[in-house]
Amino acid sequence: MDQLARNLASPMPRRRALHLLGSALVVAAVPALRPSWAGARTAGGGIEDRPDIIDPPEGPFGPPVRCGEFRGKPLICNPTSNCVKCCPAEGGGGSCCPCYFSCRPRSGLCDKQIACPPDGRPFCGPPGKCCLPNESCWRGSVCLPVCKPNEQLCNDDCCPPGTECVNLQFPGSGRGRLTCMPKCPRGRTRCGINCCPPRQKCIDARVGRCSPCDIGERPCGRKCCQRGSTCCDPNVGLCCKSNETCAGYGRTAKCCPKGTRACEAGGRLTCCKKGERCAQVADGSGTVPFANRRKYTCCPPARTVEFSGGAVAACCPDGYRSLGGRFILPPGGGGGLCCREDKVCGSTCCGTNNDPGINQTCCNGRCVSLFFDPQNCGSCGRRCPPGNRCQSGNCVPA
Repeated sequence: MDQLARNLASPMPRRRALHLLGSALVVAAVPALRPSWAGARTAGGGIEDRPDIIDPPEGPFGPPVRCGEFRGKPLICNPTSNCVKCCPAEGGGGSCCPCYFSCRPRSGLCDKQIACPPDGRPFCGPPGKCCLPNESCWRGSVCLPVCKPNEQLCNDDCCPPGTECVNLQFPGSGRGRLTCMPKCPRGRTRCGINCCPPRQKCIDARVGRCSPCDIGERPCGRKCCQRGSTCCDPNVGLCCKSNETCAGYGRTAKCCPKGTRACEAGGRLTCCKKGERCAQVADGSGTVPFANRRKYTCCPPARTVEFSGGAVAACCPDGYRSLGGRFILPPGGGGGLCCREDKVCGSTCCGTNNDPGINQTCCNGRCVSLFFDPQNCGSCGRRCPPGNRCQSGNCVPA
């Protein structure tokens, strides 16, 4: 009674003080009502066959714990009905064990019970003796009822029906605080101060963060991107790996190797090779015809025609080269942004025309007419002797 008086003088809720006093008097007067050992969970997960067992309340007991990997995905210990911990195995991996069990050395398996479920409270007296959820351990050895049968003991308070004892975690603090909060509706799980929507998981109880994905994953529409990948298109749930980049054209997305671009060529989306650009198909002059305004192709650098600022304008057709955005109009016509490969002469483009008289050829870095040039008459380097001139590609007397 002296110890009980000292306990009543210490700060505690009035309801708990009255329960302690009433319980102590009843227990002292009626020995048959003195509390006995509560059921303890065994290493096999069973419970002693006692009719007065009260199952541990459901609710979060700390944040999820990572425990190695399984089939390439992180193995998460989710504390839905008990506090959990990871028992690591030698060489990697491990098991998810209740925090009130010890770990078997090196094997990664659960071993012996060292505390009471569901939150790892110390034994009340000898090992294996646990008080019920609505009881308190008095003087380190006696379990006394504190709350009504339909209430739950929560720190120094009793949670009434319709509420649950929640271990609230706070950022920057390694310890939580037990608090009575309204139970989450059916189909929703507790996540700190929040209740996760259906089909979502609690990934951070400290801030009440819920997500349809596991820890380390990222949501991407209706799918989840694994650790190291990125969400490219949430509309279709497209995730790109670490060695891929999110590329696309218009409203279409595609995962392509890093350093490449995507292009909708030939009616389907494809990944261009490194260095290629996605450009509109042009004609021989570098102009995009109206019929090709929606046609694109993977264009190599030698055929890419760019606007100022690097924006892709067009792609010269096969057999042509880009003049680097310069519009050249050499003698004989045939000017434009593209030049036939056999007419490229250094930094310029030799005139192209069906009339051989004005058609030009590149000789020694210069555009010449093999039809009239006496230094290149008929072919490059063929000189007409003195007193002769070049006519129709032949040397004739002047």
